[in-house]
Amino acid sequence: MCFDITYKTHTGKKVWEKVGWASENYTAQMAAQIRAERMRSLRHGDMPEIRRKKGLTFAEAFELYRKDWLVQVKSAAVDESRYARHLKDSIGPLLFSLVTPLDLDRLKTSMLAKGYSAQTIKHALALVRRVYRKLKDWGVYAGAVPTEKVAMPRVDAARTRYLTQEEAQELLDTLKGRSEVWHDITLMSLHTGMRLGEILELRWEDINFSSGHIHIRDAKAGSRTAFLTSETNALLQG
Repeated sequence: MCFDITYKTHTGKKVWEKVGWASENYTAQMAAQIRAERMRSLRHGDMPEIRRKKGLTFAEAFELYRKDWLVQVKSAAVDESRYARHLKDSIGPLLFSLVTPLDLDRLKTSMLAKGYSAQTIKHALALVRRVYRKLKDWGVYAGAVPTEKVAMPRVDAARTRYLTQEEAQELLDTLKGRSEVWHDITLMSLHTGMRLGEILELRWEDINFSSGHIHIRDAKAGSRTAFLTSETNALLQG
């Protein structure tokens, strides 16, 4: 369930604003309170004054975003720190309506030169995008969202992870008490490097106990050879 609110701006434009999901601990009462705050701001001139200001900078837009939206979000402290570190000095002084994809590409280049990771750069650009989209939702800004024409950095989340011998033994001991079959498959994989499909396709004629070799057929990289250890030898002999 997602809670949304609606209200009219000082120009009579109807605005729909997403408040948040019930799974994020938002409630109907919180949504009603936020709507009441928006109506008070409109009635007493806070938001209209900002709308009338043609020279709204990104820094001023972020302050509006922070004060009226970010304080309600769990990641508020993280986004405030992200803004102060990466956006305040770079695009903060620029007019909000004049920030271009070129400005954001220059931000990317600058952050890369400083050694920041692709993930950090992606988070910074995502914050810029959220500010523009929220101000569009509020009717404060009606222009383009510059991040839409900026390629997000590609993040390689893959990493190589090796088990220690202690972790491998703990895994085998745990599986032993749950499933003899998966214990045996895991032991074969740990000792030979064989994939699950290769283990399941294994035939007796593929195993040479005298030489201690296993012929792996239909492997992804072509046929190859694995070597029996004392543990896998005992397992297969059994």
